[in-house]
Amino acid sequence: MAKVIITGNVSNVSDKGRFTVWEKFHVNGKDVFRKWTVWFNSPTGVHDLDWVEVEGQLGSKIGSYEKDGETKTVVDHSINEPRLVQHHVSEEGKFGSLGKAEPIDELNAPF
Repeated sequence: MAKVIITGNVSNVSDKGRFTVWEKFHVNGKDVFRKWTVWFNSPTGVHDLDWVEVEGQLGSKIGSYEKDGETKTVVDHSINEPRLVQHHVSEEGKFGSLGKAEPIDELNAPF
């Protein structure tokens, strides 16, 4: 498996140790976001709006969701066997008060 290192704002923290990280990067002069699900085996002390750096094993699978009656196909990215490298507690996330980024434009996504 491939080892990955990601950074970004946290959202959707579960009481069992799973949370989402929104990774921000640039493509064709635009800011875009990639959603990662991080799977710890127990709670981590990470909260919504925090900023983290996480490394671990890459997991990817094809997923889908419904939007306006249409099914969209996406790649779900996850990190297994994660290690929390850095954790910065934040009162307000870098991407907005909800700690979530707007979904990227699937037509221009780099993956």
